[in-house]
Amino acid sequence: MKRRSCCLGLILVLLLASAGFAADSGPAFTQYSTLGALLRGGYDGTMTIGEALRHGDYGLGTVDGLDGELICVRSACRQIRADGRAYAVAPEATTPFIQIAPVADAPRTALPPANSLAEVEKTLTGMLESPNFFAVAVIEGEFASATTRSVPRQEKPYPPLAAVVKHQSVFRFGTVSGTVVAVYEPPYVGEMGVAGWHLHFLTADLAAGGHVLDLAPRKASVALATYRRLDLILPGSGAFLTQDLSPAKPGEAAKTIDAVERQQGGTQKAQ
Repeated sequence: MKRRSCCLGLILVLLLASAGFAADSGPAFTQYSTLGALLRGGYDGTMTIGEALRHGDYGLGTVDGLDGELICVRSACRQIRADGRAYAVAPEATTPFIQIAPVADAPRTALPPANSLAEVEKTLTGMLESPNFFAVAVIEGEFASATTRSVPRQEKPYPPLAAVVKHQSVFRFGTVSGTVVAVYEPPYVGEMGVAGWHLHFLTADLAAGGHVLDLAPRKASVALATYRRLDLILPGSGAFLTQDLSPAKPGEAAKTIDAVERQQGGTQKAQ
């Protein structure tokens, strides 16, 4: 009896310590699946959007079948399909990959005007608490221009992502108002995610957007939240269970990810 009481007491102490550790580390940056799985054609949605939204209010990713680009703003998600239009996403819709976090309470400050995405990323990087933490920045306001892309829904057998983006649709916006969700991941993430910045855009009228290829904010503000806690949720069903996710050759993965994220070619469309 005495031994049982000691064991129960020890378990209680461990549980309380674990809870305290989680609380001290603050809110979490949550990611479902890995970029490596997506790069290799893991496009089947296995987490619902409703479940994903339990982990945050701002995020980005894609939807089942790689049917366009996904952006979540104020706990509502929209997908930008290959036609450039943004469509509301139902809670029961599924995603193969999403990154999401709570940002609503982050302080907001003015964002200096910029002429390119590179300038924007440099400014955001300068705002980071540490390059080794995760972060999400939400930019709102007016942009002198923006260039985005989206991809068409894929059918099985799924091609790798590098092949898909060669057929992307590129959208060029003139002066436009909207919201950008920018996710930052540290340089050590490897194929788990995108090292550096990854941005998605949604117009203020919720009608269009996409994965950001270039951006020139004119009059905008930014809220940036930092996360020392990463919650990585791996799919418990589907192709992920048997997918070959062996690491690529040194340098090869980074080159592939950069090509996928920065690909400029494709069908050009004005917005």
